[in-house]
Amino acid sequence: MRRRQNPFAYLLPLLILALFLIGASMLLKAVSDRQPAPPAEGQEPLAVPEGADLVYRVYYSLCGHRELLEGGSEPVGLLTPPGITLAKLQSLLPAGWTVAEFSPGRVVIESMTGGLCSVCREKRFLGVRGDRIAIYRGVPPEGTLERVTEYEVKEDVRDQLEKGIPFSTMEELMQLLESYTS
Repeated sequence: MRRRQNPFAYLLPLLILALFLIGASMLLKAVSDRQPAPPAEGQEPLAVPEGADLVYRVYYSLCGHRELLEGGSEPVGLLTPPGITLAKLQSLLPAGWTVAEFSPGRVVIESMTGGLCSVCREKRFLGVRGDRIAIYRGVPPEGTLERVTEYEVKEDVRDQLEKGIPFSTMEELMQLLESYTS
């Protein structure tokens, strides 16, 4: 005699996993949104000493990646002299730039922008254009359309293709096309 399994037996582990993922994403967001604390009342404001590590980075909202700007690529009009305080630095920042980290040995200045980082802009993806499978450079549909294939999009794989399927080589492309069209 076979025991009938409870259809909700898999629900609890999935619920626990979902709650864990939600909590982890909230924690990551809280850490990334953290601004440096101002000095306590009566305390001397922290100033950046000469030789401190000064980092400029850009956060790309579409792909979620961060890129460090190489030396000499600081934002236009932003020079960070030794001895600058957090308050003074924040007042000098161009629009769109924030202080992500401020400590005696390291200052991180960050900007958020839409779009894709340089790596994701160069990646190629299968995507959708109308009712056809298309090839994009960058994540579709924001990426650059390279060409539309003759293959029609099957409805059961449309969601996957709309999000973009990355590939690197022509061999990978042929394998993907075969699996999404057969």
